[in-house]
This record gives sequence, C-alpha cells and structure tokens, in this order.
Amino acid sequence: MNIQSFIDARLAAGLTQDELAQGIATQATLSRFESGGKIPSIKILTKLVNRLDISLADLFVVEETSTEKIIRTKLAAAEYKLIVSEYAAADTILNELDVTKIEQADLHDWYVFVRSYVDICSEKDVNQAILRLNSIVLEPAKHAEIYLYLAYTGLGMAYARQGNEELAEQYFEQSFENVMSLKNDHARTIWRKLSILFYTAEFFSEHDLETSDILLNALIDLVSEQHVTYYLARAVYLQAQNAIKRNVSVDEINELLRDAYAFSKINRNIVEIAAIKRLLTERTFSK
Repeated sequence: MNIQSFIDARLAAGLTQDELAQGIATQATLSRFESGGKIPSIKILTKLVNRLDISLADLFVVEETSTEKIIRTKLAAAEYKLIVSEYAAADTILNELDVTKIEQADLHDWYVFVRSYVDICSEKDVNQAILRLNSIVLEPAKHAEIYLYLAYTGLGMAYARQGNEELAEQYFEQSFENVMSLKNDHARTIWRKLSILFYTAEFFSEHDLETSDILLNALIDLVSEQHVTYYLARAVYLQAQNAIKRNVSVDEINELLRDAYAFSKINRNIVEIAAIKRLLTERTFSK
C-alpha cells in the first residue's frame, strides 16, 4: 500500500491527523497507519479516503513518476491561470504538456477540464472543447463526479458562446442540480464548485440578473465558509456589472468595484484589475 500518497493527499488538503480523523477514528489510529503502516479497518480507511477526495485504489498504485509529477504541477499552474482569466498564459502551459504521456485517469480528466475551459473562454476552439467534454458526459461511470459536473458546465459555456441559449441552460441546470450535494471535503473540490457557480452566474447575468445574483451570493458564502479567495474578485466584479444593469446607485456600484479591486490585488488578478480600472475611468454607469 502506498501510504505516502495518503499522507500527501492529507497535507494537500491542509488537514492535520486529528482533523482528518475527527468523527471517523482516533488520531492515534491514523498516526499508527501513517508512521507504522498499521492498516485500520476497511470501513475506517474508506471513510478517510472519501474525506480526502481520493479513491481506495489510489493507495494501491505505484508511486507517481517524475513525469506524472511534472504533469500535475503544470495542470495546477494552468488551472490557476484559468481562474485569474490569463487564458494565453494557461494555453502556453498546456502546450508544454505531452498529452500522449497523460495516462492516469484523474490527470486526463483534469487536462480535459482545463484545456476545454481555456479554449472556450478564449474562443479558440469551441467545437473541439465540446468533443472533449462529451467524452466525459457520454461515459459518466468512468469519471469522478466533479469532472462530470465540470463537463456539464463547460458544455453550457460552449453552447452559450455558439448562441444556443436553450441547450446551454439545460447543461448549466444539470450541473448545478448535482454539484452542490458534493461534500466540501477537499480543497480542489471547493475550487471546482466555485468555478461552476461563477460560470453559471456569468451565463445568467446576460438574461436573468436575479438568478445570477443569487448564484454569486452562494459563491461568496462558500468562499467565506471555506476561507478561500478563488473567484471572489471575479464574483464581486460580476455583481458590480449586474448592479450597473439594474441601474442601482453609483455609491453601491463603486463599493462593489472597490471590493473587487481589493480582492483582485490579493489574488494578483491583473486582468480583473485592468478591467475595473477601465470601467472606473469610463464611468459609463454614472447617472
């Protein structure tokens, strides 16, 4: 059993032994497993890996090769660039990968998600993105739930850009109806849920401001509960754009823009900072 992969997953989730074991086992049981190799009962082990958002099978695979570690590092970097809207930078990172060497199922799904979203957001190759995402949707049993819901959302984004609003909304609805039931047990799962909430809110901001604002409030609540800042700047900026469309007071709009600017600086989101400065300079929302 690859106990180190279990330890790495716990550390990546930012959990201490005591925090991970809470409600499942004692900290001593977990310590004996990690340091001494004493395997707990299958019931306990299953609950522990579920909380870490990994599968039991992951503990029986051989240790990652250096190539797999490089792929994982690059995918994480590309996903961050996607979050802060630096699509060209994300594209450059993804182009450095040799796709033929991505053999692990989770890495392949991760690549499909990031590659497809970058292509859709940059309007580079939307049709190819649809084909990639459909490969997940057509065989859902072979993929982790979060990637299935990301695929639904991505298809919604793609069809919206192609002008098929009705089909786009069906995919956004299908994703949202399921993803919120996923437990927030892993940091990366939370980031992906934030992605789904944001892109769904962005879609509805074009024709249903009330729904868009409700989704943005849900995103901000999740950010506050989980103490993360991903998508916070973009969410508040979208709130400001919705407020402009609703013709609210200039003071309220300015407050939202100031908040969005502050969060953008924290996340070093240069694209968002530039957009906010441009909007403040144009003052197109002034009454």
